[in-house]
Amino acid sequence: MNKLHLFKIVKFVIFTVVILWGQTLFSAVNAPEIRCISVNANGFVTVTWIPPSDPSNEFVEYALFSANSITGPYTSTPILGIGTSTFTDVTLANSSVQYYFIQSVYNDGSGLQNSNSSDTGQTMLPIFSAVTDSTCSITWNAIFTPNIPSSTGVYTIFRRIGTVGPYTSIATTNYGNETFNDSFKVCTDSIYYRIDIGDQLGCVSSSAILEDLFEDNTAPAPPVIDSITVNPVTKQVDLVWKPSTSPDTDGYLVIYYDKATAQYLPQSTIYGRFNTTYTETSPVIDPELDNQQFTVAAFDSCANPNPNTSAGAPDHRTIYLKITPNNCENTVTLDWTPYLAWLDLEGYEILVSVNNNPYQVAITLADTDSTYTHSKTSSLDVYCYKIRAFNTAKTRTSTSNEKCALSNSLIIPKKQYFKQITVEDNNSLHIISLTDTTLPVEKYALMRSLEPIYNFYEVDRISFKKQEIIELYDYEANVNETPYFYRIGIIDTCGLITYVSNPVSSMFLEGSMDDDSLNVKLNWNTYTGWDTVNSGVANFNIYQVLDGNRTLLKTVPKSVTDYKFTISSNIKDGANFCYEIEAREDSGNVFNQADSVLSNRVCFTRNLNVFVPNAFRPNGTENLVFKPVISFGNLSTYQMIIYDRWGQSVYETNNVEKGWDGVSTNGKTAPFGPYVYWIKISNFSGSTFTKKGTFVLLR
Repeated sequence: MNKLHLFKIVKFVIFTVVILWGQTLFSAVNAPEIRCISVNANGFVTVTWIPPSDPSNEFVEYALFSANSITGPYTSTPILGIGTSTFTDVTLANSSVQYYFIQSVYNDGSGLQNSNSSDTGQTMLPIFSAVTDSTCSITWNAIFTPNIPSSTGVYTIFRRIGTVGPYTSIATTNYGNETFNDSFKVCTDSIYYRIDIGDQLGCVSSSAILEDLFEDNTAPAPPVIDSITVNPVTKQVDLVWKPSTSPDTDGYLVIYYDKATAQYLPQSTIYGRFNTTYTETSPVIDPELDNQQFTVAAFDSCANPNPNTSAGAPDHRTIYLKITPNNCENTVTLDWTPYLAWLDLEGYEILVSVNNNPYQVAITLADTDSTYTHSKTSSLDVYCYKIRAFNTAKTRTSTSNEKCALSNSLIIPKKQYFKQITVEDNNSLHIISLTDTTLPVEKYALMRSLEPIYNFYEVDRISFKKQEIIELYDYEANVNETPYFYRIGIIDTCGLITYVSNPVSSMFLEGSMDDDSLNVKLNWNTYTGWDTVNSGVANFNIYQVLDGNRTLLKTVPKSVTDYKFTISSNIKDGANFCYEIEAREDSGNVFNQADSVLSNRVCFTRNLNVFVPNAFRPNGTENLVFKPVISFGNLSTYQMIIYDRWGQSVYETNNVEKGWDGVSTNGKTAPFGPYVYWIKISNFSGSTFTKKGTFVLLR
């Protein structure tokens, strides 16, 4: 038995005794019926009742009893007028329960009498019984226990979000179920609740206002990534996930894991809870070059200052396929990175396409496999491969990048061109080439010739280490005698040369200085290594090197390959000075690179004077031997070679004092006719001079 029932029994006994003592069995005026007790917005309480009948006109006033405890003490407030049916008590009931009952005071001729009491009612005071960022549970007390017959028996729950605005009916519940669970979405705001219950009289009992400040600090539930795959058309990453289960999800953050920095980088923002697909468009994130890893996080609409953002879903990673063709055995070995991160990964399908025909499943492997060797039917066909992962129910798949093994007769690089063929230290040629790292290449060979098309032979060979830039050297080239033509050959895993690049030439500079040591003439060949990548030569820089200092002398257009000029007055007698040509690449290189190459150096000495006769007669009276007359300071080296008309060497000496007497090195007398001389001299200052020409041997 609760306290309210006990109080009513006690009250009944007290008033029965009073009535019997006054020798009156029934009151002349009954107590009114309380129907509604409503807490106003300001906390005051309005009590509404039905007045009793007063046929004998004995009514004096009402006595309204109130207390903040069921057991009292009660305070009586007189209310005049039997027709009065409401009264507002200024006692605040917005934080505590107030109890009320009412009596009629009348005079039946024997003095003032009090009627029996009405049912005791109480104000409704809702309280929070559980609260989260976006939910709450509310309980409240009933006005009457048991409920009065005239009550509608249905509670209406009203809610208002914010300090202004109307209350909105959000739910109803029957009498006896004085509890309600609510869910809502506010970022930071006050929420107010009020409970109403009506009466057939037409009045409404309203509870005290329940209010609290709610702040949403709970992030939405993370989404679940369905799959990540390489799009077969765009060759880019496609990402699909399931919507977050949180209704307040406003969108998603697509986050990329950068392996180079080991950091997660926000990549894109997708708005809308049900927008759950994304295609990566960044050229830096290329699934054709490596596996790519992503996660997705959900965020809500609370943007003050930042939305609540979930943790990322478990990372998913694309399958990255690499292939190693074995042209000797006509097989292709496939290696791939496993798919991350299905828990129900069932296995992999090896997809094969031959000569661009539709892909077919060649074999299905277990989820633990990550390598497979495929035997080709024909060595002359082009085979392309993909790896497709699938889950246990085969409701999800993910496809790798595509890799193709070229026909054994079609190993053609996507890119192979000479970046530089440049003279290094004026005694060797340094060759730098851009190449295709995807080819089944074992080695690269450098081949040289004096001709642009024929008679190439190998001068250097390097192993291929899957690097885009390869470097080769020609240390045997005589850079100061002639230009050279070069090709690069690709050597496959069988040791066969399967591809040879187009020939390109090095730059060769020649020069001469007139006898008065004032006027210099330079001429050179153009560089051809860049023509295959839509650039070519932009211009030539002519450099002078004097006393170790390199100075730009002139820049000339690409159409100019010779230059005449008078040497500077700061070049003194006996000084050694040199010239070299730098070719600079034009714009338009399809690989967005620009390079430059150097020629050999041509050097002079200011006091050089070389006289070479144009004829001699060994059995005459003068000019008995053929030799030059040289004024070149102190010589450090000297070499003279005599060739016959067929290019065969007939005489050679390193002694500047010794000339040719017309006798060949085999001891035979050389016949009458024209001959070619080649002379090379150098002095101790580092200047080198070469000269060639013809003369006649007379008999």
